[in-house]
Amino acid sequence: MEEYIAPSYTKDILFSDDYLGFEKGTDLDFYSKTTGKLFPFSTAEQHYHLYVKTTEYLHIATKEHKSALLDQQFKIAHTFPYLYSSINSFLFTPFIIAKSKDGYDVYNTNQSFKLLHKQIKASDYSIIKILDKEKRLDYYAVFYGKETVDLYTEEFKLLKSIRAHAGTEMEAIAILKPYYKVNNEIENFDPPRAADITDWYIVRQEKGYKIYETQLFSSLYLKVNDRFDVQNTWSDEVKIFDKSAKETYVFKLNGTDKKALIPMKYQQLMGLEIIDRN
Repeated sequence: MEEYIAPSYTKDILFSDDYLGFEKGTDLDFYSKTTGKLFPFSTAEQHYHLYVKTTEYLHIATKEHKSALLDQQFKIAHTFPYLYSSINSFLFTPFIIAKSKDGYDVYNTNQSFKLLHKQIKASDYSIIKILDKEKRLDYYAVFYGKETVDLYTEEFKLLKSIRAHAGTEMEAIAILKPYYKVNNEIENFDPPRAADITDWYIVRQEKGYKIYETQLFSSLYLKVNDRFDVQNTWSDEVKIFDKSAKETYVFKLNGTDKKALIPMKYQQLMGLEIIDRN
């Protein structure tokens, strides 16, 4: 019962199976589970997780004060020319959006992190849904906060630029509404694209169990005792909870090996099974 790591951290980090990760401010510390060796990193912001399609990275700051993406083998996948305050993926596309003091840069990770757009003049952006003329529902990125409201397609092509100032997402949507059906204007229209790719939803119920599926892990189902619910998530982390007993279990799901990375006693408690859909 000796102390291994002093309790000076604010939260843990689920990133690599072989390391224990902890956060304190902008410091990210990882300890090897086999050797105990410390691997320290820092980040420009506290929201440092990044998903490019289904690959997870951490946005870290290098000693040269540049942004970089750290992969789960603790290798630098890419270093950027600047230190960005934030880097986020555009849905589950190859495009990532990086924010600097001068605006937003957009990179295509499928083309060796090619810079597609440099310094889009905006102070903020949002991802919105638009119904096009062919009645197709698609996601778009709208940038706003300065002289224009700029709308980009999922392929990150500029669709429309309107010279107007919008300080908030709602103001930007109001400017777009004369041209498009946006978000809450879309009624009675629920194609498969309307659901978030990471949503877990019930497929069926059978003999005291619920069966869940998600687009992110299209090759498997999750089966749990019917007193538990699987919560929607934005990554490969899964949250399963029982409101009545105030029990919550958060763990990583290995889609390739179809394994839940949580001790078996908890899997048995939840009645958790991973079912191959193929």
